[in-house]
Order: sequence, then C-alpha cells, then structure tokens
Amino acid sequence: MPVNDAMEFLYAYTWGEEAYVHEVQEQFGYFTPSEFTAFILDTLGNEAKIVESKHFLQEVYTEALKDKVRIMDQDGNVVPLPDSTCLIVIEK
Repeated sequence: MPVNDAMEFLYAYTWGEEAYVHEVQEQFGYFTPSEFTAFILDTLGNEAKIVESKHFLQEVYTEALKDKVRIMDQDGNVVPLPDSTCLIVIEK
C-alpha cells in the first residue's frame, strides 16, 4: 500500500468513530515535503522564499496506534509510522 494511502486511513482512524466521517474528508500525503517545496517554488518562483520547512510525526499517532497496527516494508521489516505533519513557512 502506498504510504499516502496508509496515512489516509491510519491518521483518520486514530481520532475515533465519531470523528472518522469528518477526518476522511481531509487529504493527507498529497505531496512529500520535497515535492511541496518544489511545487511552491515552481508555482511562485522568485516571489517566494521558503523560510522554514519541517516534517514530523505527532506523538499522539504513535501512542494511539502502538497496540493496533504494525507497519512493514516490502521485505517484512517493521518501520516507523510516516510523518503526520508538514509545516512550511513562505515569505513573500
């Protein structure tokens, strides 16, 4: 399963049954952080300066999913959950 599809399910599922109907309307993992940066620079060109670009996994997801899922690579090795959050600050 592609990582963005795993993110879609796991990070929407984490918030519980009541929130799930709303969470599934959001789109996670559309671009990787480097793809976001490239898109921003390609779209805005010299008009934009990327001041900060960070991506990380919020601990709440690790805690909520630790006893429920195990993510493995195609060789069957356990791997960490993908990052859940990307923060990009653009200066005009």
